[in-house]
Amino acid sequence: MRSSKACGPLYKWAESQVKYSSVFNQVQPLREEVARLEHEEEAAIAHKTKLENEVAKLEHSIEQYKSDCASLIRDVKALKREMETVTKVSREESLITSLRKESDSWSKSSNGFRRILRNLVGDGLVMAAFLAYLGFVDGSCQPKRDCRGFRRFGSALKIRGFVRHRNPR
Repeated sequence: MRSSKACGPLYKWAESQVKYSSVFNQVQPLREEVARLEHEEEAAIAHKTKLENEVAKLEHSIEQYKSDCASLIRDVKALKREMETVTKVSREESLITSLRKESDSWSKSSNGFRRILRNLVGDGLVMAAFLAYLGFVDGSCQPKRDCRGFRRFGSALKIRGFVRHRNPR
């Protein structure tokens, strides 16, 4: 039997087509898997970019919140200092009010004492004159005495400024 010169290469071609078909059948699912993985990679990259942007925004927000918190803490400390000052001032105001009342009380007492001192000499003279006028008299003869001279003596003392009119208490 004699074979044709075209048959050998045709056989090799057919054999290579069968091998190619079997390799193609094995590679085709791998190609589909590569395409699917490439698509998932693109989706993962997009998701990663989105998450990185969100993280950057959150980090910026955190920095903003930190600065706001620090500002609020400073404000709270300032308010505490101001409250302490207000408390001290209110205590000081109540102390000043109390001292003012005490000062008024002392002033009134001092004015009363000055009034007593001013009248002391005149009162002493009036008392001395009264005792000199009465002398050593017992109670039975006192109503018979005439007090006109005593009244004239008291008027003279008032005129000269030794005795002043007293305010009733």
